[in-house]
Amino acid sequence: MNAIPSTRPDDTIIRVFCVDDHAIFLEGLRAFFGMMANRGERIAFAGSAQDSQSALSQITLVRPDILLLDVWLSRKPGFTGLDLLRNLRSNQIDIPVIAYSGLLLSEAQLLEFLELDLDGYLLKDGNPQTVLSAVLQVMQGKSFFCPEIEPILKRIRAKIAKNIESYAILPFHLLSQQERTVLQHILKGISRKDIAESLNITRSSIDTYRRRIFQKLGIQDFAELDIPQVLNQLTLHDNSPRS
Repeated sequence: MNAIPSTRPDDTIIRVFCVDDHAIFLEGLRAFFGMMANRGERIAFAGSAQDSQSALSQITLVRPDILLLDVWLSRKPGFTGLDLLRNLRSNQIDIPVIAYSGLLLSEAQLLEFLELDLDGYLLKDGNPQTVLSAVLQVMQGKSFFCPEIEPILKRIRAKIAKNIESYAILPFHLLSQQERTVLQHILKGISRKDIAESLNITRSSIDTYRRRIFQKLGIQDFAELDIPQVLNQLTLHDNSPRS
């Protein structure tokens, strides 16, 4: 799938926020990003948190460009890394998220994260340079998943593809309500500026929605779509009764 071109200026500093329950690991990330900044990388450590509650409040306030999230932030229900990601999405905080953990996720666990628009996944004991590569790649509108998780990711993709084949139309059921709304606006030819103003979101958020729409519908460009038919299908989907 082709990447969506980044609209960020080349000189924009990427502000990274990190959430992990281990202070020493956070300090390591802070030092690493500081070192990378000193070497000329346009990246900055925007802040950190050690629990989901303080993370949510700080991220809402700081609005960083990308989040590095410890999967096993807490084993306590309601306070895990997954719970934090759910809360971010429910609050329409659509920043890119790269999750990481010490052990590989199961297929079911990874799927839960993917359903919340996870942008990348790393193992905690990986090379620090890989963290930087992941951040830079995700900020270019791509995804970044470590090689170790690829077999699990491949199985999930195969199952999704098989399910999609059973539908006569595109899988609009995979899109969130906001994604469907953004798609409708785009296909109607509304400008990014007007979309952002009407939906009260940033222009960069529109790029994030575009990337997720491409991924979920399995397309590379909106030119692949039969626009009148798609708009009709979206209308039918939104007007269909909910169970």
